[in-house]
Amino acid sequence: MVQAWNLRPKYPGQKWCPSAEFVESALIFFYGSTNIFLEHLGGSSSEWSAQDMEHLAITVLFIGGGLVSHPPVSPSIPSPPF
Repeated sequence: MVQAWNLRPKYPGQKWCPSAEFVESALIFFYGSTNIFLEHLGGSSSEWSAQDMEHLAITVLFIGGGLVSHPPVSPSIPSPPF
């Protein structure tokens, strides 16, 4: 049986199973939250450069993207009737 990637699979006796969309948004959030610290560690100096700030802004976008995409796929929010 083939399902859409954003639908949660339903198995008998299973309370909750994450959809692929939920896993994807969790990974985007995790990547952003870990990358925010790791981008600066790659530099040779302890001062923040313009490139560090640029990467910081990009990782904030990843964190925001991961957080914004969680509520629509959250199991606590009911699915639309269609």
